[in-house]
Amino acid sequence: MTHQLLLRALTIMAVALLALAIACTSGADDKERIVFISDRDGNPELYVSNGDGSGLLRLTDTPAEELSPVWSPAGDTIAFLRIDGDRTTYLAIDADGTNERLLAETDVFYSRLSNEAWSPDGSQLVLQLAMDGETSLFLVNTDGSGQEALSGDAELFVASWAPDGERILIQAGLAPRPRLLSVRPDGSDSLELTGNGWSAAWSPDASQIAFVTDRDGNSEVYVMNADGSNLVNVSQSDGTDGDSVGPVWSPDGSRIAFDTIRDERAQILAVNPDGSDPTTVASPSDATASRIDQIVWSPDGQRIAFAAAIGTLENAPSDFLTVNADGTGVLNLTNTNTTAEVVVGWSSDSARVFYLGGAQSEGAAGLNTEVFSIAHDGTDLFSLTDDEGNDTQAAVSPTG
Repeated sequence: MTHQLLLRALTIMAVALLALAIACTSGADDKERIVFISDRDGNPELYVSNGDGSGLLRLTDTPAEELSPVWSPAGDTIAFLRIDGDRTTYLAIDADGTNERLLAETDVFYSRLSNEAWSPDGSQLVLQLAMDGETSLFLVNTDGSGQEALSGDAELFVASWAPDGERILIQAGLAPRPRLLSVRPDGSDSLELTGNGWSAAWSPDASQIAFVTDRDGNSEVYVMNADGSNLVNVSQSDGTDGDSVGPVWSPDGSRIAFDTIRDERAQILAVNPDGSDPTTVASPSDATASRIDQIVWSPDGQRIAFAAAIGTLENAPSDFLTVNADGTGVLNLTNTNTTAEVVVGWSSDSARVFYLGGAQSEGAAGLNTEVFSIAHDGTDLFSLTDDEGNDTQAAVSPTG
């Protein structure tokens, strides 16, 4: 009898372990959440769904236009813009559709927020607001309380938090000569980093900043320490580097990928932060590409998803491709000429990629835009948002 009970217990344990193994190895589509804008109900509204398309939830229901959703670092809150006539407001809403709150109102219209606007702890957003006719940077609490002026310089344009939350990087002014500076979140200890730089990006450990500059007569990618010291030209070419996308750090900070025009072809190069070991990561299908539109590293740093216009026409729609970080295995996952594809982001396990692309819906007169999920090798494609409306401005939650 004891032997039979032991066998039964072992059998139950084996079944449980098998179920756990199946759950652990299932696709990350069960964990990721996707926020997107859709006009399926007549005007642009905010929606969220699971990564497999289930659990669709409409977050807003207004006659205004919602746009530019951005997840908080914890993945529990979404910041977005609302355009209602002449009124432009920044708002936040919990991911379950509750607790919508006003963050700020401004006369300055921007079509997108960025992930870098969030503080790493999710407690604040840095926003450019127009107050009393003057445009300034403000820190806004994401619980809807309070605004604090970060700077009164009317030319301030782009700001991003350091990953450690200690400083805020600011691109001040527009082309042809924007400058880069950084300040502490309380506005103190302002550092002038460089008088000629744009498309700046913090390294994951916040110790360095990569940026684009034309100080050598053409666009080049440089790296400097967070205090502006130790400038290094990491692209070192006569071509045009970083002009379209700019530098993008790998998740571990060991590599920097950037777009470049060399040999009359748009390509992606990757280098170490000191400029060593340059590698041509993507020269799409050894064919002519007129431009690179996006560069998105996988979370494990092994692959890059990117959007590129294949062909010689500058206005050609972009295709969605993937490539191994060492430059092998370039795959064009869409290869269409009908609509531009936009990379939304990777699943947390780096197995799948989400993107926006065109689809023919039943009863529709033409193509509409939907959110798709596809394995990194181009298999197992499906639409998360199979609907006659247009789905745009999607973003993947940073956590499952």
